Amino acid sequence: MGVSMATREKFEKWCDLTERDSTDRDLFAAWQASRAAALEEAITILETYQVSVGNSAAGEIACEMTMASLREIRDEIRALAKSEGESNGRP
Repeated sequence: MGVSMATREKFEKWCDLTERDSTDRDLFAAWQASRAAALEEAITILETYQVSVGNSAAGEIACEMTMASLREIRDEIRALAKSEGESNGRP
């Protein structure tokens, strides 16, 4: 899969900010790998986050709402990684 323009533009912005050569292919590959690792780490954090339930029905409802929100965020991060060709094949 090719690299999306958004990915390349983000890389070039980063190069401008850090005064690096945006034509360096090895640097681009390293940048992509670190970005993919960061996205994967974010997904792992969201999937393993423990939400306190408390001892009430309201606590259980709040927990489920929080978990639903975390799943939505996880799915958005997965979609971002996939759209940029950086997904590691997780479902």
